[in-house]
Amino acid sequence: MRILLIAATLPEIQPFIHHIQATSIKENFYSIELEDITLDILIAGAGSVPFLYNLSKHIHASSTPDMMILTGIAGTFRKDLPNGTLVEVMEEIWADTGAQDKDGSFLSMFDLGLWTQHEKPYTEGVLRHSNSYFPELQQVRSVTVHTVSGTQSRIDTLLEQFDPVIENMEGAAFYYFAGQEGIPCTQIRAISNFVEPRNRDAWEIGLAIKNLNAYLKKVRFQFSDFSPQSFGDQ
Repeated sequence: MRILLIAATLPEIQPFIHHIQATSIKENFYSIELEDITLDILIAGAGSVPFLYNLSKHIHASSTPDMMILTGIAGTFRKDLPNGTLVEVMEEIWADTGAQDKDGSFLSMFDLGLWTQHEKPYTEGVLRHSNSYFPELQQVRSVTVHTVSGTQSRIDTLLEQFDPVIENMEGAAFYYFAGQEGIPCTQIRAISNFVEPRNRDAWEIGLAIKNLNAYLKKVRFQFSDFSPQSFGDQ
């Protein structure tokens, strides 16, 4: 079984790479044999555009993995999820890809008629999968943004329109690609901050990375127990 573990940036997953002593195959790509699986690790870049480019370039230049797992940090809209908490993302929504109407409201690509809500890989306009690979983690809805939220008005708009638990910058691109390619996947995020008017001093990126990598170390040999399910299977 071949599993592709992905992070946007190297610091988010570097402790795990060092722990398992993965071999650097080329820049931003590592690999190791763990029991009966091949674990590949790709650093795909921050933000949806470079992330999607590097992921697609890697997949089409190598063997298609049996499973893909996106890992990284994220901000939460929920105060009951303290910094360092790990979650598994079950739903992703493009939250700022579209247009702004004259009254300031947001029009999604579905509202504009440029995308279709039930066209693969969407379900009612949401990138959704029903199979939890990490049931001990809380399962959440996420919004993918191009601009991290930093004002209360922006936060209120996202909460009212999408009711998300977390926000990140790559998840929807990841689920879109996986859905189009038919590759089973999931996403684990560690909370680094509460989403509020920008307060960088309150972020705990180090704690989030520490807890994320500790969890990956704990489950490293359980990957082979997965029964991969195609993205979007109900």
